[in-house]
Amino acid sequence: MAPSAAEEEQNATGLAARSVAAAQTAWRLKAFIPTVLRTTASYYIWGPPQESWPISIALFTALARYQAASSAAERRLNHDPSKPLDPARVMQASRKRLERWMGGGGQPKGGAAWEMDVQVKKRELKGALEEADSRETGERSFKAEWVAHRSLLTGERQPEQKVILYAHGGAYTLLSPKTHRALLCQISKETGARALSIDYRLSPETKFPGALHDAVSAYLYLTQDLNIPAGNILVSGDSAGGNLVTALMLYLRDEKIPQVGGAILLSPWVDLTSSLASWDENKEFDYLSLEDDPHNPDPLNPPRLFLPAEPDFSKLLIHPYVSPALTADLSNFPPLLVHSGGVETLRDEHSLFAQRAARAGVDVTHEIFRDGVHVFQALAMMSSATAALQAIGEWAKDRPARIEKVDEEKVFGEIDARLKQAWDGRDRKAKGEQGQKQGKREKKAERVAKFTYERVVEEAPPIRLRKSAHEAAKKAVEENEHYKPKEGLTTVFMAKKAPSPGVLGRLFGSSHL
Repeated sequence: MAPSAAEEEQNATGLAARSVAAAQTAWRLKAFIPTVLRTTASYYIWGPPQESWPISIALFTALARYQAASSAAERRLNHDPSKPLDPARVMQASRKRLERWMGGGGQPKGGAAWEMDVQVKKRELKGALEEADSRETGERSFKAEWVAHRSLLTGERQPEQKVILYAHGGAYTLLSPKTHRALLCQISKETGARALSIDYRLSPETKFPGALHDAVSAYLYLTQDLNIPAGNILVSGDSAGGNLVTALMLYLRDEKIPQVGGAILLSPWVDLTSSLASWDENKEFDYLSLEDDPHNPDPLNPPRLFLPAEPDFSKLLIHPYVSPALTADLSNFPPLLVHSGGVETLRDEHSLFAQRAARAGVDVTHEIFRDGVHVFQALAMMSSATAALQAIGEWAKDRPARIEKVDEEKVFGEIDARLKQAWDGRDRKAKGEQGQKQGKREKKAERVAKFTYERVVEEAPPIRLRKSAHEAAKKAVEENEHYKPKEGLTTVFMAKKAPSPGVLGRLFGSSHL
């Protein structure tokens, strides 16, 4: 049947709108062309920035650096004191754009996610959260989602009785559980655990300690509402999420609330003063940039969005719950796994944090992947991501050290039913084809992997200060100067070119495709 005149007009209008949007996108992207050409030429003429990097990572890091620098420069150039920037509006637009680019919203390929609400109850909390707790009426809730790898939903494996409480990264201002579903599926696969990923309130709409209040509420949902023993819980987070779960552990210890069984910290942001030298040493490799001029502060600088304005800003910037690598007493912490990229800008604060925790008597495993950028575990195109996820699984085999048995049906019955429903709800044919394709890709990747990762037990690179270092950072580094880390505290994973299988090996391998 031929379309009506109204439908034709609507289609024409839609096509025109899409054409305009495409033209606008192309116009905006033209600024990236010189960076793309320069990076590509350098990659193929002089070689990759790191031997194991594919061209996609070289382009991604270069373009991200360019975007950050050009955006900051544009804000400074167009700054008009009479028309102050609305940070909340800018960040809300950025969140929508990033979630769209990162494919957030759909079910993850490797498993399933079930979105639910965590009710925020008045819990008679004390300390840093007393005021926030007093304002709660029991009517507020925030989103969270349970995530599990497909092997836990299809009967291939029996899920572990431990749970991962996960906080996503994004500088406390961006991203969501939806943008981290693929990473959570892989962590669930390696650990055999279900994961609860929390959609804590972001800044600048919510200032410190709002996100911590949500993290504590999620923890109490697990321990008090679901009756999961605290020792069965592993907390985990990347970047700002690593900062948040560290603050959670500090709060639990300080308020004498039962502690979690361990923590998996992926490139944790644990020094918000950006005082250590790896910010300068690795700025040509990493994509992360947080430059700020105290005399002309960037209104979109994440710490300034996360913390209240002066006079509280300077005091809270070095609060133990904000910059734990510098000022926190880390004693009586559960076992820690700290993952760092060797060429990421946050590398030195991870080393300082791990060493200060070890000095306090904590069981710390500090692993540096020499070719890794910030939160490289989430970048599937990096060969070190696979090695890092496997290392997480190895560490988690024996953590928590003691797991209490729970009534599976009572605790996880509805959760598992919802996750299986999400998994089974997909188109059966598409799901079967997807599983076959993914299995083939995984097997092919194993056969043709260009790099393997060799573990080397050695000390982390020296921890040095930037010229602009904060006084609290100077004090922390000075106190740590004479500390001799025990052998085995830090393991460096070095990319090693895999031997070529040769012609016969490739022919043999192709027969299995």
